[in-house]
Amino acid sequence: MTIISYNHSFAFIHIQKCGGTSIEREWARFVRWGDFVIGSTPEGERIQPVFRKLYGLEKHTTAARLRAVIGPAAFDRMRSLALIREPLGIIESDYRFAHSMLDIFLDRPARTPDQYQALVTRVKEALHVPQHPKIPPFWYSHHGGAIADAILAGSFEAYLARVADDRWHRVLASFVCDEGSRMLVTDVLKLEEPESILAFFRQSLGFHDFELRWANRGLDMDTRWPADLRRRLREICAADYDLFRY
Repeated sequence: MTIISYNHSFAFIHIQKCGGTSIEREWARFVRWGDFVIGSTPEGERIQPVFRKLYGLEKHTTAARLRAVIGPAAFDRMRSLALIREPLGIIESDYRFAHSMLDIFLDRPARTPDQYQALVTRVKEALHVPQHPKIPPFWYSHHGGAIADAILAGSFEAYLARVADDRWHRVLASFVCDEGSRMLVTDVLKLEEPESILAFFRQSLGFHDFELRWANRGLDMDTRWPADLRRRLREICAADYDLFRY
């Protein structure tokens, strides 16, 4: 979700699989007139189509796009925040997240291995049907179709082989920098350092009872990285590793 707060002169840039949904759902407790939360919460999801149609803003909006919409002078006066995480962690999180969403095809969870395998087969078949009514469109747009790739692959290693391409190049920098790699946000915090995130909201913004209630956790699955694929994807993400000192 994107957050635009005129009350606090603050903007939040939501990068996929970097904890943004948790921030936005918690922020919703403090919303007042002049605060906009686009996506993540039930209310945010309802207004997202309106903001998308009118302004081209949605849950995952880059700092460059948000700055262009609200105006460079107004954006640059704001304090702005983006959460990031190690790039390979994003790739792994997509795989876990994809499998956590398979139950949208069932009235009840798949509780046995046979039920789960039958469910995976059913979803794979649906992914080959154009505009299938039960396949969320973001499965195809999120990180170049990584959600669909994760389900179609059949294993974590096969998934990594499918997604070992340039979709991950500057996957973080593209959200917080302009095309010339100039940083546009005032604060970038690492998901791996939750104490810094809490301190930002509690001390810098004055939300003294702000909590991190992590949402959208993926399934606990076997995600052992083959050494060659780790090296290849690490090389693809090298620009982000260097820029953010991972």
